[in-house]
Amino acid sequence: NLKGKFLSLISLYKAIKTFSRIAHFDIINIHFPVHDLCFYIPRIKRMCSSLVVSPWGSDVLRVHGWRWRVLVQFVLKKADYLTVVNNGMIEKRLLNETNIDSSRFVSLAWGSETIDYIIEHKDSLSREQAKANLGLESSYIITCGYNAFRSQQHLMIIEQLSKVSSQLPPNTVLVFPVTYGGINRKPYIEQIKNCSIQLGIKTVFFEDYLSLPELYVLRRSSDMFIHVQTTDAGNTSLQEYVLCGSKIVQGSWNTFYDLENYKPLFYYPVDSLDGLGEVVVNAIQSEPIQVPSEVINIFMSAGWKERIKKWDLFFQELAIN
Repeated sequence: NLKGKFLSLISLYKAIKTFSRIAHFDIINIHFPVHDLCFYIPRIKRMCSSLVVSPWGSDVLRVHGWRWRVLVQFVLKKADYLTVVNNGMIEKRLLNETNIDSSRFVSLAWGSETIDYIIEHKDSLSREQAKANLGLESSYIITCGYNAFRSQQHLMIIEQLSKVSSQLPPNTVLVFPVTYGGINRKPYIEQIKNCSIQLGIKTVFFEDYLSLPELYVLRRSSDMFIHVQTTDAGNTSLQEYVLCGSKIVQGSWNTFYDLENYKPLFYYPVDSLDGLGEVVVNAIQSEPIQVPSEVINIFMSAGWKERIKKWDLFFQELAIN
């Protein structure tokens, strides 16, 4: 409720105010910036020599109206540096809709522990072995999204695939990894389950936290990965499925700008959800895409073992200066 929200803001402000009087850091790095930070940024700035803000994706791409204006004016513009993916959707929105100087943008991207694990265990598990580990032997597995946020559009995926169910392999199973999401995750998961039951779609849900080996089994078992969330800043889950040899069906509105020049595309594009069923059927019936080696190498370099080097160098330079 509003009263609880207000009291929480006041309590956090008092804590930061007290802490700012006794602490100072070379660098403070804020992840997933939200407009509420506007109350604390002046105090946070006093506590550090350099303020680095690292958007994750939806915190910038799905915010609009007054929240966006507050976020830009009182949080993002106060940062000394903003970490972005070069030529990515976050950078493009900031360049197009704010007057933040591009000199404050630092090209730093997230790494993936799962990608490191995939590289280390490459070819240690066949797709059929992975399916057997899940108890889904001989199934055609289509994994839908990678979390329990409504922006993954699970209900629309089920609805559209139900329309072409007769053209799908008879042993098709839709898999939903919903191990994290919003505060209303549980009711939404029940809604997805009820929708699949009503439309006669066989489904499997992963609702509990998955370890790295379990994530690898899930990725490796998937014949296809459907990625049609409303916005995307270049998630690593998709890259993990590519490295595990899954066919990718992706909304064309979520583009990997720097990778579009490599042909063939590493995914089957769908321009609107109304055409999802047709694209999925076409992808199933097509030979696997021979993903360009350049794309594979780019995705393999997205593990934390590689990405952490640039982050470490950047923070070292800030601390020295």
